[in-house]
Amino acid sequence: MTTLLQVANDNVSLSAVIDEEHEFHLSDKLEQDTIPAADFVFLRQSLRRHVQQALGELVEKEEMVLRLAVRARRIRPENASRRSAS
Repeated sequence: MTTLLQVANDNVSLSAVIDEEHEFHLSDKLEQDTIPAADFVFLRQSLRRHVQQALGELVEKEEMVLRLAVRARRIRPENASRRSAS
């Protein structure tokens, strides 16, 4: 961190080495949280595809019951956790 403060007035590259001993680059230390990781996106899309496929195999009333149950849990998650604990 001291190194970063020392170069605060200079132009800094993401490929700049900030720890000579371990050869860490500035880009290695910056946390990126605005764009989800590729594996997370893939897993989410894959899960969505499998759920859609499974829902497509249900009769209309079964699908409606599952969708309503999921929607109810999203609205009142504290009630769902109390029910599962009893």
